[in-house]
This record gives sequence, structure tokens and C-alpha cells, in this order.
Amino acid sequence: MRAAAIQDSVPRNHVDTVSRIRSVGSGPGRRGARETIENIVVGLAGLAGVIAILLAMGPFVGWNTVRLATGSMSPGLPTDSLLLTHTVPAGEVSIGDVVMVQREGALPVTHRVIGVEASALGGQNRLLTLKGDANAAPDTRPYEVSTVGLVVAGVPWGGQVVTVLRSPWVLGLVTLVASGAVVWALWPKRPAGRHLGGAS
Repeated sequence: MRAAAIQDSVPRNHVDTVSRIRSVGSGPGRRGARETIENIVVGLAGLAGVIAILLAMGPFVGWNTVRLATGSMSPGLPTDSLLLTHTVPAGEVSIGDVVMVQREGALPVTHRVIGVEASALGGQNRLLTLKGDANAAPDTRPYEVSTVGLVVAGVPWGGQVVTVLRSPWVLGLVTLVASGAVVWALWPKRPAGRHLGGAS
């Protein structure tokens, strides 16, 4: 009888040991760390998705990101600065504003407004005299425009990164990666210990 009792106690002790190991492996600390990682992944994926959407859809509603290719607006906005612009009628521009003006056959220019005059074309058209903050003299001639990209925000870095992200291929890849990260983080979890069957 004693031998039988010892034999019966072995499986139960084994099951208890496995249960303790399983409880340690799936304890609150480990679950908390996983939840933290998932929250970070979802947050970063969401941010990447928002950036991708803004870059793709922003121009359709008059918002654009602009990379400064030169240092003409230094020191405040050096080369490769990233600017956010909003398309507005030229009639709403005031002296001191920084604007982006499109130029036919050349890259847009982003300089500060130092003069505003009425245009013979009337309406919202204006003759804008611009000057880069780092330049000794104004631009060679006024720009006659009906709309401009008014700079509403800017940081002295990040321009090159956004130029790369603006590529349709890169935008598509960022969207896929962000979507995959969200799906991974929100995928239903397998109950802890399901892979460990009960003792026979």
C-alpha cells in the first residue's frame, strides 16, 4: 500500500511542478511587458500610418511638406529643414510671412515677404517681393501670384527623410508595415498553457 501511495504521488507532484513553471512563465510581469510592447508597436504603427496618409492626401486639401534645398533661410531654417505649408490666396499674405512660391521651369522658392503690391490682374493677385533671411539682397524681381504656400510650421531637420517617404513605393511599404504591425498586436492571443496538456 505504501509503494502504491508513493507511485500515485509522483504524477501529482509532476503536475504541480509543471503548473508552477507555467504560472511563472505567464505571470503578471511577462504579460505586462508584452502589453507594453504591443502598445508601443500600435502607437508607432499608428503614427507611421498618419504620416503616410498626410503625405498622400495633404496636397489635395492644400497642405504640403516642403524640404529646403538651400541655406537661404538660415540660420533659423537651414538646408534640409522641413516645413509645413498651407495654400492660401496671395491677398492674405502680409509682410514678414514666409511663403513658398511656384516658379515656371524652376524649383519653388521659399523666402520671407518684404513687400506686397497690388497686381494689374486684380482679384487676389499680388506682386510679392521676397528675400531669403541669409541673403544680402531681395530676389531679383517680384513674383506675381494668385496663391502661395504659407509656411505655418518648420523644423531645422527631417527634410530628406520626408522626401524619401513621399515616394509612392515607400508610402505603400510604410502603409503595409504599419497595417501588419497593428494586426500582429491585436491578433487574438492563445490562452497560456494551452500547449501543455494535462498529465495522463
